[in-house]
Amino acid sequence: MSLADRLRQLIKQSGLTQREFSEQAGLSSGYLGTFFTRAKDDPTAAMNADTLSAIATTYGVSQEWLTSGAGAPNASPNDGDSRWRNLPGWTAAVRAAKERAPSLPNAVFDELGETRGLWAPNPMTVDWLLDQARVALRSETLTKRVADAVLDAQRKELAEAVAKSQAEAAANESKLEVLALVPHGRTKPKRKRTKP
Repeated sequence: MSLADRLRQLIKQSGLTQREFSEQAGLSSGYLGTFFTRAKDDPTAAMNADTLSAIATTYGVSQEWLTSGAGAPNASPNDGDSRWRNLPGWTAAVRAAKERAPSLPNAVFDELGETRGLWAPNPMTVDWLLDQARVALRSETLTKRVADAVLDAQRKELAEAVAKSQAEAAANESKLEVLALVPHGRTKPKRKRTKP
């Protein structure tokens, strides 16, 4: 299996389009298309190490597997932590899910990322993650946590708006004080006309 084949497999597993896959990894939208065209003529076509590292990190796969096909395709979490946020493809799937369903609060994904020990596809797919987020919103506990997180965000926004309004009011008040010091009406005495 060539590098191009492994990349196609990874794109298919991610549930993203080729363009979305490229952009999530920080590549230009046409980069992979150009690479796949080159790989048709030269099956041994390669990518630079930085690009391979970006793809491996974003999608949670082993760089060794991506480069040469050797070893296991999925990178194992560093500390043996089984939380979903440590599974391959979590970060990319969350970004894509937020783009597809912007109305889902970030707190849902934060909570799901802390889930442990349950089955999850490897690497994480966007459709599966969106389904889990919708199911989680129906959970009474998570719904309360999400509502609390949304309220906290709204309180923070409101506090910032109040602080901004108070600062503007203070600035306007100081302008009024300055204006109060300036005499109203004419500041120069009227000249008397003299008759010739």
